[in-house]
Order: sequence, then structure tokens, then C-alpha cells
Amino acid sequence: MTMCIHWRCLHPLYFLFIKIKAEATVIHQCKQLLSPPDDPTYVMTYISHSFPQHRLYLCAGAWVLMRGHPEDINTGNLGRVLREFSPEEVTSNIYTLVDIILHNIQLELQQHAHSMQDVISNTCDNLAKFIWIHELLPPDILLLALTDRDDDPHALRIVVNLLEQKELQQRINCYIADRGNPDHWLQNGVFKRVDLQKALGNHLSWNQKYVCSS
Repeated sequence: MTMCIHWRCLHPLYFLFIKIKAEATVIHQCKQLLSPPDDPTYVMTYISHSFPQHRLYLCAGAWVLMRGHPEDINTGNLGRVLREFSPEEVTSNIYTLVDIILHNIQLELQQHAHSMQDVISNTCDNLAKFIWIHELLPPDILLLALTDRDDDPHALRIVVNLLEQKELQQRINCYIADRGNPDHWLQNGVFKRVDLQKALGNHLSWNQKYVCSS
């Protein structure tokens, strides 16, 4: 005789067990994917065998594993996987990452008594490496995700800090310098406009797959 048990009748510890097991699986998969040395072959293994709901925590897992040192994780494999993700998966990853970052900031301030300025500064430095050095995260979606968390005062501090980052300012200045004379229509010949996307970086939200699906 088979007995059907409704999920509402299950003990709360059962759901806690499932949550812990899922978190352990996510971290284990992230360790295999993001641990040096570079192993591109595992990228397709991860994409083929990971559960869709687990993929949403890839960037968050990477943030936890790197422990404030982006050079300690395999950013090459992380970029390869993100390029295979759908735009929706990339966006969900970023929103989850923002939640983890803000949660970690609260822990740093409460448990380790670090100053707010140091914690925010270190967070932004690491995010800047993700955005500008490795070009892993689309900055526009990251800024939107942070702005959507206006219930947390640290989120808006991070937004302001990222907009003031020297890497962004340098790219904007280079774009303006290469754009040419604003009175170019008065000159002879064909004016070649610098592409804004190439000037600011080849980020995921600007690739052809993302544009076509939006």
C-alpha cells in the first residue's frame, strides 16, 4: 500500500536538510569549476550536469569561495560558463550575488567589527575586478540589482562607489577623446564613430545573444 504525504505535512527539519544539501552541492560544484588550474573541459560537464536552480548561485558561490581574493578562483572557467548561460540566468545570478554580498557585509560589520568604510571599499574593489578587469559581469545589470535593494543602505553606497571607480572614468574619458570633434558634420569625408559598447567593454549584457532575446 502506497501512502501519499502532502508536502505541508513534512517536518520543518526536512526542508532544512534539503536546503543544506543543496547549498553543499552548489559549493562542491563551484569548487570543481573554479579551482585552479584552468580546466576548460569541466565547463561543459558543469553545464550538462548541474541543475538549473543550482546555476543561479554560481556567481554567489564564486564570491564565497574567493574570500575577498578574486585571483584565488578560476575566473576563466567562470567566464566560459557565464557566456553559455541565458540572459535570464545571468540576471538571476547577479541578483542572487547582490543578496549574498549585502548579507556578508552585515556579517563583517557585526561579527568582525570592521569599519563600514573598509568593508564597502574592499567589496567595491573586488566587484571592479569582476566588472572591468575580467569583464565577467555586465555593469548595467549589477547597478540595477544593487539599486533594487534600496532597503539596504549599503547597496546604494556600493552603487556610488562603483560609479566613481577609476576604471569606469578612464573608459569614459577614452571614449570621449576618441569620439572626435563634435562639429564633424562640417568636415569632409566619412566620420567614423567609436562604438560605445566596445569602448566600455565587451560585457555580457551587450552581446548579440542578449540583444536579440530582449
